[in-house]
Amino acid sequence: EEVEPSAVPVREEPLPEILPVLPLRNTVLFPSIVAPMAATTERAKRLVDDALAADRLIVTVAARDPEVTEPGADDLYTVGTAVRILRMTKTEDGAQRLWVQGLRRVEIGAYDQTKPYLRAHVKALVEDRSASLELEALHRNVARQFAIVAEGSQTISEPVRGMVAQLEDSSALGDVVAANLGLTVADRQELLEQLDVQKRLERLSEHLAREAEVRSLEQEIRTQVQEELTRNQREY
Repeated sequence: EEVEPSAVPVREEPLPEILPVLPLRNTVLFPSIVAPMAATTERAKRLVDDALAADRLIVTVAARDPEVTEPGADDLYTVGTAVRILRMTKTEDGAQRLWVQGLRRVEIGAYDQTKPYLRAHVKALVEDRSASLELEALHRNVARQFAIVAEGSQTISEPVRGMVAQLEDSSALGDVVAANLGLTVADRQELLEQLDVQKRLERLSEHLAREAEVRSLEQEIRTQVQEELTRNQREY
Protein backbone atom coordinates (compact mmCIF):
# COMPACT_ATOMS: atom_id res chain seq x y z
CA GLU A 1 0.00 0.00 0.00
CA GLU A 2 1.39 3.37 -1.01
CA VAL A 3 1.42 6.37 1.30
CA GLU A 4 0.04 9.46 -0.41
CA PRO A 5 2.42 12.44 -0.40
CA SER A 6 1.31 14.76 2.35
CA ALA A 7 2.42 17.75 4.37
CA VAL A 8 2.34 17.60 8.14
CA PRO A 9 2.80 20.37 10.70
CA VAL A 10 6.38 20.66 11.95
CA ARG A 11 6.50 18.69 15.19
CA GLU A 12 7.79 20.70 18.13
CA GLU A 13 8.13 17.54 20.22
CA PRO A 14 11.42 17.20 22.12
CA LEU A 15 14.04 15.00 20.49
CA PRO A 16 16.50 12.64 22.17
CA GLU A 17 19.94 14.15 22.68
CA ILE A 18 21.58 11.37 20.64
CA LEU A 19 20.14 9.82 17.46
CA PRO A 20 21.34 7.41 14.75
CA VAL A 21 22.45 9.24 11.61
CA LEU A 22 21.59 7.89 8.15
CA PRO A 23 23.68 9.43 5.34
CA LEU A 24 21.86 10.17 2.07
CA ARG A 25 23.50 10.26 -1.33
CA ASN A 26 22.04 12.47 -4.08
CA THR A 27 19.15 13.86 -2.05
CA VAL A 28 18.01 15.92 0.94
CA LEU A 29 14.93 15.08 3.00
CA PHE A 30 12.88 18.01 4.30
CA PRO A 31 10.75 18.40 7.43
CA SER A 32 6.96 18.79 7.10
CA ILE A 33 6.52 16.03 4.54
CA VAL A 34 6.07 12.28 4.28
CA ALA A 35 8.56 10.86 1.78
CA PRO A 36 9.83 7.52 0.46
CA MET A 37 13.43 6.39 0.73
CA ALA A 38 15.44 3.18 0.57
CA ALA A 39 18.11 1.58 2.76
CA THR A 40 20.38 -0.64 0.66
CA THR A 41 23.72 -0.96 2.51
CA GLU A 42 24.19 -3.34 5.44
CA ARG A 43 25.04 -0.38 7.67
CA ALA A 44 21.80 1.42 6.77
CA LYS A 45 19.66 -1.71 7.18
CA ARG A 46 21.11 -2.37 10.64
CA LEU A 47 20.38 1.24 11.64
CA VAL A 48 16.78 0.97 10.43
CA ASP A 49 16.22 -2.36 12.22
CA ASP A 50 17.50 -0.91 15.50
CA ALA A 51 15.42 2.27 15.10
CA LEU A 52 12.25 0.25 14.44
CA ALA A 53 12.90 -1.72 17.62
CA ALA A 54 13.27 1.54 19.59
CA ASP A 55 11.49 4.90 19.06
CA ARG A 56 11.62 4.93 15.21
CA LEU A 57 13.51 8.24 15.27
CA ILE A 58 16.59 8.84 13.12
CA VAL A 59 18.40 11.77 11.48
CA THR A 60 18.92 11.89 7.72
CA VAL A 61 21.73 14.05 6.37
CA ALA A 62 23.12 14.57 2.88
CA ALA A 63 26.63 13.58 1.88
CA ARG A 64 28.78 16.33 0.37
CA ASP A 65 30.12 13.94 -2.30
CA PRO A 66 27.62 11.40 -3.71
CA GLU A 67 30.47 9.30 -5.09
CA VAL A 68 31.57 8.22 -1.60
CA THR A 69 29.92 4.81 -1.08
CA GLU A 70 29.74 4.81 2.71
CA PRO A 71 30.15 8.41 3.91
CA GLY A 72 31.72 8.97 7.33
CA ALA A 73 31.15 11.84 9.74
CA ASP A 74 33.55 14.16 7.88
CA ASP A 75 31.76 13.54 4.56
CA LEU A 76 28.39 14.82 5.77
CA TYR A 77 26.75 18.23 6.12
CA THR A 78 26.14 19.42 9.67
CA VAL A 79 22.42 20.19 9.27
CA GLY A 80 19.97 17.36 8.65
CA THR A 81 16.38 16.34 9.35
CA ALA A 82 15.01 14.35 12.26
CA VAL A 83 12.49 11.87 10.83
CA ARG A 84 10.19 9.16 12.14
CA ILE A 85 10.03 5.85 10.24
CA LEU A 86 6.36 5.22 9.50
CA ARG A 87 6.63 2.00 7.55
CA MET A 88 9.24 -0.43 6.25
CA THR A 89 8.93 -3.20 3.67
CA LYS A 90 11.65 -5.41 2.24
CA THR A 91 12.15 -5.82 -1.49
CA GLU A 92 13.11 -9.08 -3.22
CA ASP A 93 16.77 -8.06 -3.36
CA GLY A 94 16.88 -7.44 0.40
CA ALA A 95 16.71 -3.65 0.35
CA GLN A 96 14.44 -1.84 2.78
CA ARG A 97 11.81 0.49 1.36
CA LEU A 98 10.82 3.12 3.89
CA TRP A 99 8.23 5.84 4.33
CA VAL A 100 9.43 8.54 6.71
CA GLN A 101 7.84 11.63 8.21
CA GLY A 102 10.03 14.73 8.50
CA LEU A 103 9.91 16.29 11.97
CA ARG A 104 12.53 18.98 12.61
CA ARG A 105 15.64 20.61 11.18
CA VAL A 106 18.54 19.60 13.40
CA GLU A 107 22.17 20.55 13.87
CA ILE A 108 24.47 17.54 14.10
CA GLY A 109 27.19 17.82 16.72
CA ALA A 110 29.79 15.34 17.94
CA TYR A 111 29.55 11.74 16.77
CA ASP A 112 29.75 9.26 19.63
CA GLN A 113 29.58 6.13 17.45
CA THR A 114 30.72 5.13 13.97
CA LYS A 115 30.18 1.33 14.10
CA PRO A 116 28.02 -0.48 13.17
CA TYR A 117 26.46 2.83 12.05
CA LEU A 118 26.78 6.54 12.80
CA ARG A 119 25.24 8.07 15.90
CA ALA A 120 25.55 11.71 16.97
CA HIS A 121 24.46 14.41 19.40
CA VAL A 122 21.72 16.52 17.79
CA LYS A 123 20.05 19.85 18.56
CA ALA A 124 16.69 20.93 17.15
CA LEU A 125 16.94 24.20 15.20
CA VAL A 126 14.39 26.97 15.67
CA GLU A 127 12.98 28.67 12.57
CA ASP A 128 12.16 32.36 12.26
CA ARG A 129 8.46 32.33 11.35
CA SER A 130 7.73 36.03 12.00
CA ALA A 131 4.47 36.88 10.24
CA SER A 132 4.50 39.86 7.89
CA LEU A 133 2.77 41.19 4.78
CA GLU A 134 5.93 40.40 2.81
CA LEU A 135 5.83 36.76 3.93
CA GLU A 136 2.16 36.47 3.03
CA ALA A 137 2.84 37.94 -0.43
CA LEU A 138 5.82 35.61 -0.93
CA HIS A 139 3.74 32.61 0.14
CA ARG A 140 1.09 33.38 -2.47
CA ASN A 141 3.68 34.10 -5.13
CA VAL A 142 5.61 30.85 -4.55
CA ALA A 143 2.36 28.83 -4.61
CA ARG A 144 1.35 30.53 -7.87
CA GLN A 145 4.78 30.04 -9.47
CA PHE A 146 4.79 26.38 -8.43
CA ALA A 147 1.34 25.83 -9.98
CA ILE A 148 2.63 27.22 -13.31
CA VAL A 149 5.80 25.07 -13.25
CA ALA A 150 3.86 21.97 -12.13
CA GLU A 151 1.34 22.33 -14.97
CA GLY A 152 3.95 21.41 -17.57
CA SER A 153 5.74 18.83 -15.45
CA GLN A 154 5.70 15.06 -15.88
CA THR A 155 7.20 14.46 -12.43
CA ILE A 156 4.98 16.55 -10.11
CA SER A 157 1.87 14.54 -9.22
CA GLU A 158 -1.68 15.87 -8.97
CA PRO A 159 -1.87 15.26 -5.17
CA VAL A 160 1.27 17.38 -4.68
CA ARG A 161 -0.17 20.19 -6.79
CA GLY A 162 -3.41 20.15 -4.80
CA MET A 163 -1.54 20.05 -1.50
CA VAL A 164 0.62 23.08 -2.34
CA ALA A 165 -2.47 25.09 -3.31
CA GLN A 166 -4.03 24.44 0.12
CA LEU A 167 -1.02 24.87 2.41
CA GLU A 168 -1.26 27.74 4.88
CA ASP A 169 2.01 27.12 6.74
CA SER A 170 4.79 28.98 4.89
CA SER A 171 7.57 26.73 6.21
CA ALA A 172 5.72 23.60 5.05
CA LEU A 173 5.05 25.25 1.68
CA GLY A 174 8.77 25.92 1.25
CA ASP A 175 9.69 22.35 2.16
CA VAL A 176 7.13 20.74 -0.16
CA VAL A 177 8.08 22.97 -3.11
CA ALA A 178 11.82 22.44 -2.52
CA ALA A 179 11.31 18.66 -2.36
CA ASN A 180 9.46 18.63 -5.69
CA LEU A 181 11.77 20.79 -7.79
CA GLY A 182 14.72 19.28 -9.62
CA LEU A 183 17.26 21.14 -7.51
CA THR A 184 20.84 20.07 -6.89
CA VAL A 185 21.79 18.63 -3.50
CA ALA A 186 23.72 21.84 -2.75
CA ASP A 187 20.65 24.00 -3.50
CA ARG A 188 18.42 21.75 -1.41
CA GLN A 189 20.89 21.81 1.46
CA GLU A 190 21.01 25.62 1.31
CA LEU A 191 17.21 25.71 1.65
CA LEU A 192 17.29 23.20 4.51
CA GLU A 193 19.85 25.31 6.39
CA GLN A 194 17.95 28.59 5.88
CA LEU A 195 16.03 29.08 9.15
CA ASP A 196 14.44 32.39 8.10
CA VAL A 197 11.25 31.27 6.36
CA GLN A 198 10.88 34.54 4.44
CA LYS A 199 14.42 34.31 3.05
CA ARG A 200 13.81 30.65 2.18
CA LEU A 201 10.72 31.57 0.13
CA GLU A 202 12.62 34.39 -1.57
CA ARG A 203 15.28 31.89 -2.68
CA LEU A 204 12.62 29.43 -3.83
CA SER A 205 10.92 32.16 -5.83
CA GLU A 206 14.22 32.70 -7.69
CA HIS A 207 14.53 28.96 -8.42
CA LEU A 208 10.92 28.84 -9.66
CA ALA A 209 11.39 31.88 -11.92
CA ARG A 210 14.46 30.25 -13.45
CA GLU A 211 12.62 26.96 -13.93
CA ALA A 212 9.71 28.74 -15.64
CA GLU A 213 12.17 30.51 -17.96
CA VAL A 214 13.87 27.21 -18.87
CA ARG A 215 10.48 25.60 -19.57
CA SER A 216 9.51 28.53 -21.78
CA LEU A 217 12.76 28.26 -23.77
CA GLU A 218 12.30 24.49 -24.16
CA GLN A 219 8.82 25.06 -25.56
CA GLU A 220 10.14 27.74 -27.92
CA ILE A 221 12.84 25.37 -29.20
CA ARG A 222 10.32 22.54 -29.69
CA THR A 223 8.05 24.87 -31.66
CA GLN A 224 10.93 26.06 -33.88
CA VAL A 225 12.04 22.47 -34.56
CA GLN A 226 8.48 21.44 -35.45
CA GLU A 227 8.08 24.42 -37.79
CA GLU A 228 11.40 23.57 -39.47
CA LEU A 229 10.35 19.93 -39.93
CA THR A 230 7.00 20.97 -41.39
CA ARG A 231 8.67 23.41 -43.78
CA ASN A 232 11.20 20.75 -44.92
CA GLN A 233 8.40 18.26 -45.54
CA ARG A 234 6.51 20.78 -47.66
CA GLU A 235 9.64 21.56 -49.68
CA TYR A 236 10.35 17.87 -50.14
